[in-house]
Amino acid sequence: AYSLSPKLQLRREFDAAAVHPAPLSAAILAPNSQYIVTVGSEGDRSVCLWSLSGSLVARETAKQAAVLGASISADSKLVAVAATAQLAPGRAVAVRHGQVPVFEVVARGGGGG
Repeated sequence: AYSLSPKLQLRREFDAAAVHPAPLSAAILAPNSQYIVTVGSEGDRSVCLWSLSGSLVARETAKQAAVLGASISADSKLVAVAATAQLAPGRAVAVRHGQVPVFEVVARGGGGG
């Protein structure tokens, strides 16, 4: 019978604290369900790619001052990160909000496929 009350069942859980010392800004499952992207906060500018088993696959640091969230393209090949720049000391230049670095998910060599 069809139910209008959806349920959640925990499938996996992994600890990202070793990589992200502050709370996460985002944790996003790729549309192809092959990986998860996490984004740091509060000074942690890390953008991390995880296997579904919880293994860290790749880590990059955004050049911007703060990362605020992320999104993954429909084909799961690009990760766009919402970020903001920092005012450089001694410069009368406004903070640049709304920067969007885009990272490409690049498969590394391996077995046949």
